[in-house]
Amino acid sequence: MIEEEGVNNARFKVLEGLLRLRQICNHPRLVEKSFKGTSANFELLMETLDTLQAEGHKALIFSQFVQMLKLVQAELRKRRVRFSYLDGQTRNRQAAIDEFQTDPEIPFF
Repeated sequence: MIEEEGVNNARFKVLEGLLRLRQICNHPRLVEKSFKGTSANFELLMETLDTLQAEGHKALIFSQFVQMLKLVQAELRKRRVRFSYLDGQTRNRQAAIDEFQTDPEIPFF
């Protein structure tokens, strides 16, 4: 594409490709909704969260991709692990923060 259209014309396609690669590394389902497999990075995250919870730690989980947070949220619910959640759609942000900070039974935010 760069050879055919030049660097300036292909720039956005290259950036989009890099974005998709980053998403696939988090979990292929971020790019392909029908993907049924798993992701090594996702599994490592869940193992790390299991360890943190077993050791009584609290943790913040960040992602640039809200859909990734939704996948984590679904897995935590499946495992019956309590958590607080906040994204750009959250209305009462302070309540979510307060819940996480004050409830010792909520290990993840």
